Amino acid sequence: MDDYNEIFWDNVIRWQKYRGYTNKVMSEKLGITLPSYNNIRVTRPGISTKKLNRYTYALNCEPADLFDEWTDEEWEKFVKREKEAE
Repeated sequence: MDDYNEIFWDNVIRWQKYRGYTNKVMSEKLGITLPSYNNIRVTRPGISTKKLNRYTYALNCEPADLFDEWTDEEWEKFVKREKEAE
């Protein structure tokens, strides 16, 4: 697995948690079954452009957001800043 793939899946999990989506909600937003989504989260397959678009739509974020390399501290600052802006 290459670094970008790992970064992508780490960010999917971060954004999913940030949005407050359960795995069931994510599977519904992606139009797949819950067991399929759970399997994807474990196996972390390579990502195609089509799948990238589905994830950004489901998570309401930009494609670049799923490839940013965040430290945990940077992510926490981002979340705090976003919540303060609401």
